Amino acid sequence: MSEYELTVFVDADIADSGVKWSKLYGFKAAGDNHPQSKPLVWFDTGEYATRTSIKWDTRCWVYVAKPRRDQEPLTSYSPRELRCGEKFLVDSSKGSGEEQKYDDPTHIAVINMAGKSLRTGLAGKVSVAGTPVETAPYCENPLAKGAMTTFKPVEKVILFVAQSSSEESKIKKGIVVENALSAGVVIDAAVADRDDEEMKVHFNEKAGTWSWPEGAAWARSIGQGDDLTNFIHF
Repeated sequence: MSEYELTVFVDADIADSGVKWSKLYGFKAAGDNHPQSKPLVWFDTGEYATRTSIKWDTRCWVYVAKPRRDQEPLTSYSPRELRCGEKFLVDSSKGSGEEQKYDDPTHIAVINMAGKSLRTGLAGKVSVAGTPVETAPYCENPLAKGAMTTFKPVEKVILFVAQSSSEESKIKKGIVVENALSAGVVIDAAVADRDDEEMKVHFNEKAGTWSWPEGAAWARSIGQGDDLTNFIHF
């Protein structure tokens, strides 16, 4: 298991202004083979500071839930920790089933044996500003009766900050967000780990812009309106 830490710095003048901060949102990538996979809000917080640590590791869970209706947040799900090279035969929407060996050591598989349509995806744990977040889903796949879907864990994280209260009202943890509502940053933790670099990014709330060390190969920008599904599928 590998562990990662990302440090977010916020412009000090803005932080000391006494103005209520907009929420910080986190998404996580997942490599999978389903064209209808959607990104979910992994975490959201308004409790960040001038220096905020975000920590996670490479453990991953698969979850099972009933099919989504409209834009409702995913609030009821059954996570189960799995490793690459394992498959899960689901026999109910409550998440019961049997784990077996899977012949691809780089992927996790989920097979729907429940006799009805379900949804599934990956979930993970994260700690933001020292506060642990429960095992939370970060992607969603429809899973038809008798179907199989596969996932490949990817250590890429997307951050953005809503720039208005109307945007915040649209975004809740566990809800599908297909397009970035503001400029953001994509962090590739595996690249930073390979290059033995600390992951540090800066956010200027007044300008709504992100920055990172010049030449860092582990960070890239996303713009307002960009399709987030392009960043979660690998």
